[in-house]
Amino acid sequence: MKKVAPFISTSFFFLIFFVVHAGAITPVESDFNDPPDLDGWSCVAGSCTNPGQGGASTGDVGDGFLRYEDYLGSVQGDVLAPVEYLGDYSTAENLFLEYDVKVFNPGQTGEYQVPGVALFSGSATNYLGTEHATYGPGIFVTGPTDWIHVQVPLDFSAEGWNVRADFDPSSVTFFRFAGDMVEGIEIIGYDNVVIAEPCVYCGVANAEASSYGSNSLIASGVTNELTLILIPIGAVIFLQVLRRKR
Repeated sequence: MKKVAPFISTSFFFLIFFVVHAGAITPVESDFNDPPDLDGWSCVAGSCTNPGQGGASTGDVGDGFLRYEDYLGSVQGDVLAPVEYLGDYSTAENLFLEYDVKVFNPGQTGEYQVPGVALFSGSATNYLGTEHATYGPGIFVTGPTDWIHVQVPLDFSAEGWNVRADFDPSSVTFFRFAGDMVEGIEIIGYDNVVIAEPCVYCGVANAEASSYGSNSLIASGVTNELTLILIPIGAVIFLQVLRRKR
């Protein structure tokens, strides 16, 4: 009588492990590629639109982004994240926030700091609350820019974070990008806002995929994720076959 239970249980374990792992690579993402939809983002003291092209990925029609335009003379204008970006960050030290930002108009002459991110927590009843952690990318420009990619470690002890003692990372109630930091009219673009685990395979996989063209199945993220799932499952099956032949 053949014993198949170990094979089934081992394969099932690897399948569950890699499916769950692949799903956790990108816990939340906003790519603004369904114009004019803003993926749940909103603006305060400024206007938010999705032009439907000109985004950080290709710039083609359909590659949208969030365009924030400051109201004249306003202060505290900001871009607020949807509920998917709120919640418990206390165990997110191995995750990263990544986004692309473009300065269309800095609203002033001289040096301008590329906007960072602020998280608010606990009893803060609005996005101006004092219980916050802020991160500045430390990038300064003197005029309009191309798209700039920013990677923010969600380890609040990392360099670049300014964390108040009363900030509670387990209860983040507001998440905002600064939209208005000077008195002039600022115009800022945001795109590809992702909270994800670092992926050691993605650079190689995406470089290989890009050589096939963006419209091919091989160039899709689906193919890359399936590859990461099927390779280990295939290895398990191969080892089981070798064991039976012995």
